[in-house]
Amino acid sequence: MCVRYLGVFLLVWKVLHDEKACVPLTIPNGNYVASRDGWYEDKDKIRVRCDEGYEHKDRDATAQCINGTWSSVLICERSTESCGDPPKIPHAVIIGKGYLEVFAVNSELQYECEDGYAAEGADTKTIICISGNWTEGPTCIDTCGTPPMVANGDVVKTTGRYLQYQCADQYERVGPKMVECYSDGTWSEAPTCKATYCSVDTDEISQLKSVGVRFITEDEKACVPLTIPNGNYVASRDGWYEDKDKIRVRCDEGYEHKDRDATAQCINGTWSSVPICEIIIGKGYQEVFAVNSELQYECEDGYAAEGADTKTIICISGNWNEGPTCIDTCGTPPMVANGDVVKTTGRYLQYQCADQYERVGPKMVECYSDGTWSEAPTCEATYCSVDTDEIYRLKSVGVRFINDGEKENLECSRLQSVGYKTGECYF
Repeated sequence: MCVRYLGVFLLVWKVLHDEKACVPLTIPNGNYVASRDGWYEDKDKIRVRCDEGYEHKDRDATAQCINGTWSSVLICERSTESCGDPPKIPHAVIIGKGYLEVFAVNSELQYECEDGYAAEGADTKTIICISGNWTEGPTCIDTCGTPPMVANGDVVKTTGRYLQYQCADQYERVGPKMVECYSDGTWSEAPTCKATYCSVDTDEISQLKSVGVRFITEDEKACVPLTIPNGNYVASRDGWYEDKDKIRVRCDEGYEHKDRDATAQCINGTWSSVPICEIIIGKGYQEVFAVNSELQYECEDGYAAEGADTKTIICISGNWNEGPTCIDTCGTPPMVANGDVVKTTGRYLQYQCADQYERVGPKMVECYSDGTWSEAPTCEATYCSVDTDEIYRLKSVGVRFINDGEKENLECSRLQSVGYKTGECYF
């Protein structure tokens, strides 16, 4: 810092004591080679060079220090061939070029369309400064097209390539609030608008009193009927349940619920403590089993435990001993000539015959619990074949195929009478 102040002091001292010296010039939009001393002696000259896109009117682009004053100070003006700000193109940005106030003649700028938009003809496009004007820029068109339709919802805001949806009254949004137009021209997942009420058409339910369609909104305390898998209960005559109403669930035969109190209650529009009906197994459900507890497994139909049909496991020192292995007892499926297995569902197989063959017998084959397969179908041909090489009365033309129900004339050999034999295919 001391050195800098010393330099400024010497420059001021030089100018004050040498009235013919000149201080450095400031040339807007131009530059020149600076003096090493920081000042200029009487009769010194500088040559000014204007920045790109600017020019000076005088051919002699020099200034001279005369008796402490610069003569013929040059002014760099914008060139008539240069261009100003480039055009602003909707949904496009300039790439690879910093900001400039003036662009020299023949300058090039490249545009790129935003995501979700594409330039007609290409993804990028270049404009050029010619004689003070920019050439025409690209047009960025929407590649995603029409926004996704959302039932009971509308687009309420558009921001660039994003859309914001809002659901109608009595509906609530499920899914994303914003939808984006991707660069590949596709839309992201759109939301759905779900009704916040339930409707019961009492005219269509014979067990209910006909009072028309009843709507129950979320802010009400009523509950809609429950669906209890493998269970049932006495339905309300009105088709809905008021706040604090209770229902008692009865499980279907072969099922039971864990809780002794098999009831559910409507509280502020929501069912609480909904009973679950589970299949009854040999041992009741427990979260914890005491030491030496035993459980017995049984393999499903078509499978058998190695060594026996059932097997017991025991709780010993906090661990269960090894359980059974259930193996397939039916083994390889039945072979069907000219047919294949096309579908397997549990212990069932479905067969399909090849072309020109039709199935005779059952479509499905079952693996029985005793390890045997049920009867398999057969595939019978839907055509007849005649090998003319093996019938001396016929002209030898190889094997001829005749579809079911069709007739075909077969030419006799020269040794026989002139004419044809008629071959008919039937089953």
